Formats: sequence, C-alpha cells, structure tokens
Amino acid sequence: MKAPLELSVPFTDDNFRNVLQTFHLPTATEWAILDDTPHFYKHTVNNDKNAVGFTMRIPTRRITSMNMALSVSYDASTRITSALLIGLNDEQQGFIDEQVSTLSNSSFHPLLLPTLLMCHYEFRLHNKVQQLYGDVVSIETLTGQTSMPSPELNDASLEVDLGDRALTRRVLGIAQVAIPAESETQALIQGIALIRQGLEVIDRLDRNQPALSQYPVEEIAHTAAELLNYYLDCCDARANIALSDFEFLSKRADVLMNALYNYAAWDTAVATKRDSTSMKAIAVLTMFFLPATFFAAVFAMPVLDFSVPAGQSVIRDRFWIYCVLTASVTSLVLIIYYSYGLLHKKSEDKRKIAAFQEGRNDIRSPPASLGTQSAGEKRESTDSELFCWAKRPRQCNRKRQAGGDV
Repeated sequence: MKAPLELSVPFTDDNFRNVLQTFHLPTATEWAILDDTPHFYKHTVNNDKNAVGFTMRIPTRRITSMNMALSVSYDASTRITSALLIGLNDEQQGFIDEQVSTLSNSSFHPLLLPTLLMCHYEFRLHNKVQQLYGDVVSIETLTGQTSMPSPELNDASLEVDLGDRALTRRVLGIAQVAIPAESETQALIQGIALIRQGLEVIDRLDRNQPALSQYPVEEIAHTAAELLNYYLDCCDARANIALSDFEFLSKRADVLMNALYNYAAWDTAVATKRDSTSMKAIAVLTMFFLPATFFAAVFAMPVLDFSVPAGQSVIRDRFWIYCVLTASVTSLVLIIYYSYGLLHKKSEDKRKIAAFQEGRNDIRSPPASLGTQSAGEKRESTDSELFCWAKRPRQCNRKRQAGGDV
C-alpha cells in the first residue's frame, strides 16, 4: 500500500485488510490514508446503528513536521474503541503516549486521540508563527524599517540594503509559508468544530444504551466529554489567534515585497539616470569640439602652408583668425545650449507650481502653527528621504528619531 508524501504504512495490502476487519474500522480508512487533504469525517461501521467511525488526516505541506492518518471505530453497545494511527515520528509518538497515560480515565473515549492530535497540530502552527514573526522583525531591523529594532540586531555592521539577494529569498520564504499556513489553520478550526459534532454523536449513542454494570460508565463518559470540550475550546481560541497572526504576517510579507519592488524600480531609475548623464556628457563634449573641427577643415588650406621647406613653421600669419572664430562660435553654441536648458527648467517649474497651487486651493489650508513648505522644499525633502531609506536606512531612522534633518 503506497501512501503519499512520505507517509509510511507498516502493512501489506492483505495485512491491512485483516486489520480493518479485526478492529471493525471504517471502510474509508484506506481512502483516508491515501488522501492528501486535511479532513475529519464521520462514518458508519458495518451498518450498525450502535457503532460509529471517524477518519482524520493531517498531511504535511512542509509547514509543520506532522503527517499522520487516524481511523477510529466505537461500539457503544460494548464501549470498545479501536484505532489505527500511523505517520507520527518519535517525538510526536512520545507526546501522544504521555497524554494518553495522563488521561487514562478518558482513554476509552473515541475522540480523545483526534482532540490530542488537533491540539498538538495547533501547537506546531503556533511555533511556526513565532518563527516567521522573528524573521519579519529581523528583516525589518536589518533594513532599518522599524523604530524599535531588536537589541541583538542593533548593530550597524549587520545593516543590509533592500536589494540584497539573501534578503529577497528570506522575504519570499515568509510569504510562501504564511499564505498556505492560513488555509491550514482554517482547516484546523473547521476540524475542531467537526470533533465537537462528533462528541454530540457519541453522547447520543451512549444515552441510548442500557447500563452494562454497576460501574458508572455514563458518568465517566460525561466527564471525559467535558474535558475534551475544554481542550477543544482552548485549541480553538489559540487557532483563531494563530490565524490572525498568519494573516498579519502575510500582509507584512506583502509590504516587504513591495519595498523590494520599489527598491528595484528606484535602482533601475538611478542606473538609467546615470546612463543618460553619461550620454549627455558625451553629447556636450562632442558639441564643444565640433566647431573647432569644422573650422579646422574649412580653413586648413589658407591657414596652414605645407609647401614650406623642412624645418620651417607651416602656420601662416592668419592663423589667429581660426582661433578667434573657433572660440567665438564654440562659446556661442555653449551659451545657446545653457540658455535653452535654463528656460526649459523655468518653464517646468512654473508648470509644477501652477499644478500644485491648483490642487492646494481645493484643500483647506493647515493651521499657521504647523508651518508651510514650498513645493521645491517638499520635493527636495521627499527625494532626500527616499535616498536615505534606500541606501542608509539605519542612519536615516536614527536622525529622524533625533529630530534632525535627513
């Protein structure tokens, strides 16, 4: 019998069928083991109205180390409970053994094992919440995105940029775990509700059976049901807290991913601006030498005399004309270029100021005590803050806390 996701089944097909018949387990036991989705279902057993069966599956999705399958049958007429539990490791098996020994008075109840497994699974999910939350805090501390950093990480030597590849992988890891963990926790909450319904089914079966002896079985069963309900209440409350935590971690992971995307866009914009500046410098340099090259070609013949004997200067007396014209035209070209740049900049500033004033008229002015800021100052302050958060997040955070300028 081959089970999915490394779930070991210590039976051959023939032995497995013998186990089902001997312990009167539900016929859906094989399906429950092979299923790859979390569930808790109630089944009929051999069409016996005094018997009931349950199957439970907690598959691993690499979120926790739990990967188990459980099949339980209960005969209310004989008060006999049979169960098949596979897939637990040594640590989990030790936990179940300890709990069953501690709750030996309730060990006959068919829903004791499902309740203990649900509580243990919730404990594992809560540990995953603490792990992911620690990862989020450490990432936000290392990138300077929190004003309350972790003391053990408050070291300038540990500071990293948002573009660090290892940091990107850690953020993706948080998102990949937190999002499916939400659905796992929701399945856990639904399973707790189904176990409560199973407790009601067991209670109805026990109440319809005659007393077997003078031993107060009904009273013990009622006490066990109350204890299991108490465990389920605690587990349900903690599971809802874990669900809220996973939702919060998913949102924080989205914020971190957006920060990474923004940093990548900012880095691309800086590189593009650097390339455009280099191209502009090349164009200006070409423009500077172009008049000299042009006049050198035009006046090469009348300015230079290559027919003179060896050892004499080839420059004629009229060479000063070339120098004067070259300097004048070059200066004129540069002045025209610089003037055009100034006019274009002033035109853009006027357009931005007009747009800012138009939007400002639609909003009530702030109180005078808050002060005002011009559009240029706001733009300069915003650009400075963006540069600070992208390249020097920790120093920027400290300056902001001290009330200084970024």
